[in-house]
Amino acid sequence: FFLQVMRIHLVLLSLFVVCCFAENDIYVGGDFILTIMQDDGNLDHVASLVSYNPDEDVYYDTFEGGVFQASGYLDVLKETPLGIFGAGVFTFTDDDHDYTNSVVKYNNDDDDFETVNDGIYIRTPGDSIRYIAGTDKHTFFAGTFSSVEYISLQSDDPVTVNNIVKLNSDEEWSLLEDSGNVFPSNPFIVGLVASDDKAFIYAKQKGSTDGGALYSWDDDSDFQFLASASLQTDKGIVIDSNNNVAGTAFEAGVDADGTFQLVVFHAGENYTPAQTINLYQTENQCTTLSPEPIITGYLEGFLIAAPNVDDGCNQYQWAYYNSTAKTIDPTYTAVPNVREIDMIEVGKDGDLWVATTSSSVLLYLPFGGVQWVEVDLSVYGEFTIKTMAWDDGPDKLLVFGSTANGMKFVEVEPQAFPPIVKEKNPGTLYRQGTINALAVVNDPDDDDFELVIGGNFDSIGNHQMYSNFVLYKDGKYDSPLPNVSPISALATEGSVVFYATTTCAANNHQLPIGYYSSDGRQDSVWTDIPVVIGGSGCVDSLLATDQYVFVGGYFSVQYSLSGSVGHGVIYYDRAVGTWTDIGIPNNASSSVGAYEIADLDIATIDGTTYLAIGGHFDFTIGSTEYHSFAMYDLTNQSWISNQDLEFATDTIVDDIVINDLDSIYIAGQLKITNGPDEEGVFVYDMNTNSYAPIGDLPTYANSIILYNFEQDDVDMTNVYAGGNFNNGTQHTGLGYISSSAGPTALWNQAAETSQYMEYYMGDVFTLIYTTGGFGANDTNGYEPSYTPPGNGDSSDSGMSGWGIFFLTAFILLSVVVIIGVAAGGGYVYFKKRNNYQEL
Repeated sequence: FFLQVMRIHLVLLSLFVVCCFAENDIYVGGDFILTIMQDDGNLDHVASLVSYNPDEDVYYDTFEGGVFQASGYLDVLKETPLGIFGAGVFTFTDDDHDYTNSVVKYNNDDDDFETVNDGIYIRTPGDSIRYIAGTDKHTFFAGTFSSVEYISLQSDDPVTVNNIVKLNSDEEWSLLEDSGNVFPSNPFIVGLVASDDKAFIYAKQKGSTDGGALYSWDDDSDFQFLASASLQTDKGIVIDSNNNVAGTAFEAGVDADGTFQLVVFHAGENYTPAQTINLYQTENQCTTLSPEPIITGYLEGFLIAAPNVDDGCNQYQWAYYNSTAKTIDPTYTAVPNVREIDMIEVGKDGDLWVATTSSSVLLYLPFGGVQWVEVDLSVYGEFTIKTMAWDDGPDKLLVFGSTANGMKFVEVEPQAFPPIVKEKNPGTLYRQGTINALAVVNDPDDDDFELVIGGNFDSIGNHQMYSNFVLYKDGKYDSPLPNVSPISALATEGSVVFYATTTCAANNHQLPIGYYSSDGRQDSVWTDIPVVIGGSGCVDSLLATDQYVFVGGYFSVQYSLSGSVGHGVIYYDRAVGTWTDIGIPNNASSSVGAYEIADLDIATIDGTTYLAIGGHFDFTIGSTEYHSFAMYDLTNQSWISNQDLEFATDTIVDDIVINDLDSIYIAGQLKITNGPDEEGVFVYDMNTNSYAPIGDLPTYANSIILYNFEQDDVDMTNVYAGGNFNNGTQHTGLGYISSSAGPTALWNQAAETSQYMEYYMGDVFTLIYTTGGFGANDTNGYEPSYTPPGNGDSSDSGMSGWGIFFLTAFILLSVVVIIGVAAGGGYVYFKKRNNYQEL
C-alpha cells in the first residue's frame, strides 16, 4: 500500500522537476560591457560573456564577470591633494577584475591600483579622459564623455555628463553646478588645471568656429567666465605657483608659417585680459621636430621648450617667463638644451624630468645642474613612456609605459645619482576580452553538456588565468589547449571540438584549423590539413555534422595529393576521409578586395541537404550572381539559383539560421539593386526566392537565434538578435520580436529590467542555447528540458523563480497526499502549472 503511494509520489516528483526547471538559457558572447542591476540594488559589470534566460527575460552573470584581456593602460597620471589618479583605456583592475571604468587611484603605501566608484563611463571610440586636476576638496576629470554610472544611480534616471565631472574625498561623483548657465552647454574642453580652491577650464562650444575662453569653478561661485582667448586646442593649459594660468597660441602669417605665442592669464588681474607674448616665428624650418612649443609651470612662472628654428629644429632650447615681473627671457640658459621632448614633469625644488616616447631613456636635471642625467629604462627592453607624474609624498617620479612584455609601472628615485628605477606592481589593468565563437559539446564523462568558449582573452571569471579556448560546465573551467592562438570560429559534433584561429596562414602553410577530442584519438577526424596557395588563408566560419566538417573564410587551398584546389568553402567528409570543395570560383571577391565567408548553416529538408553561405562576397556561378548570400544543394552538388534576388554588391550577411525552406533567417546589411538599403533581420523564402524584413531594428544584427514557446495553446516563435543597438539614448546588445512581425513593428529590448538603464556598450557576436543549436526546427537547443546548474537564483539550484515556487508547493502537496492516502482518503490532486514562458 505504502509502496504504491511512493510510486505515485515519485511519478509526480519527476513531472514537477521537469516543470520547475526553466528551458534552455541562451549564452551571449561578443565584445561588450553590460551593467546588470542586481536584486540588492548593486551593479554587476559583465565583460563579453553572459547568460540570458528568455523564460524570465533576465541576464545571469554565470561566468563571474566574463572574459578579460590584460591590455589596459594609462594615458594620464596626476598627483592631486586627494591622491594620485590615473585615467586611460581599461575597465577592470586586479586579479579580482574589479570594475573601474577608465579611472583608478594609486595607493603608493600599498602599491595598489584602487577602484574609483565605477569610474567614468567611456562608451564611444575616441572618447577619453584627457585632463586631471585637483583642489583641496575635489578632483576634476575632463575630456570627452557623457555618463557616470554612480551619478545616474543616485538619481534613478540617466544623467548626461557634459565632458567634466568632479570627485570628492569620499569618492562620490557629481556634476559641476552652473547656476548662472555660464559654461558652454556642450563643451569642447582643451585644458584643466587647479589651485588649492579653484579649478580653471579652457573650453569652447563644440562645433563652434569661435575661439574659446578660460572659466573657473569653485564651491562658492560655480562657473565664472574669466577671459576669451584663442589657444592651441591640443596643448592644454598650465598653472604656476602663484596660480597664474598660461597656454600657447598660433598666429598665422602672410609670408611665413606664423608666430607662436605665450598667452598668460594673471591671477592678480582676475585673469583678464590675457597677456600675449610672441615667442618665435617659423618659416618651414622644422623638418624633424614639431615646430610647436611645450610649456610647464615652473617656479614663479612658465618654462618654455622651443625648437631652435635657426638650427633646423634639431633640438629644443629654453625660454622662461617670470609671471611676477611679466617679462620673458628668450634664451634661458639655466636649463641645458635637449634633443627631443614629449613630456616635462617638475619634481622637488625645481628639478626637471623630460621624457620622449621614442626613447627608453628619461632625462633628469637637478635644480641648478648643468647637465642632463640619463635614466636608463632599457632593462625592460624598449620602454615607451605613456605618462608620468611626480609624487610629492615619497619624492619619487612615477612612470607608466609599454614594453614588449606588457605595460610597466615604475618609480624613479632621485635620492641616488644617477636616479635608480624600481618596478611597481599595483595590479593589472584589464579591458574586456572578445568572444568570437561559442559551441556546445556533449561531455562523454556524464552525458552532460559543456560550453566551449573561443575568442581573444587571457582570463575568465575570478582568478581563472585561462586563455582563448576554454571549456565550462557547472562553475568549473578547463583549458585543454593552453597555448592556442585567439579563436575565430568553433563547431562541435559529439565530443569533438573543431576550431579555427584568427591568425591567417601564409602561402604554402596549412589552414589555421584544428580539432580537440575529449575522448582522445577515439574521435580522430582528419590527418591532413589543406595548404594555402597563392597568398594568405583566413578562416572565419566552421560547421560540423555527423558526416561533414565545413570550413569557410578567405583562402585558396590545395586539399589533395592530386592537386585539387578549393576556394572560400571546403569540407571534410568523415565517411570517406577526404576533403572536397563546393565550387566557389577563384575570382570571388568583394568591394574591399578580400572576400569573407562569415557564416555557414546546414539543414536536411525532405531528404535534401542544403548549405547556406553568408558573408561579404561576390561571385558568379553560371548566369547567377551571388552577393553575400547563397544556397548550395549538398545532396545533388549544385547551386540554388537566386537570380532575381535583389541583393547587390556590398550586401553583408553576418548570420543565417535555416528553419525551413520558406523561413531562412538572415541578419545583416542589404544593398538592394532597385531600392533603398536595408539592415536588420530578414526571412528568406527559397520557394519564392523572396525576402521580407522582420520588424524595424535600429541597426544591423551580428547574430540571431530563434526562441520557440507556447502562448494560449498556440505555438509561437520569437527571433532574438545580437549586436549593438541604439534607439535614441537607449543602448542594448540583445533584442527580440515575433517572427511574424511586419516591417514596421518595433523590436523589444531583452532583459530591460535586468540591464541597468542604458549601460551597455559593444557588440554581441554569437548566441547559442545551453545544449547547442539556434532554435531551428522548433526546438530550443538539442535538449530543451535541460538547464545547467547555477543559472538561477543565488542558491545555484538551476531553477527559475517560478520553479522554486512550484517545487515548494509540490513538497507540501506531497505531504498532504501521503497523509490523505494513509488516512484512507486515497486522493491525488494535480493542478496544471501556468505557462510561465510567456513574454
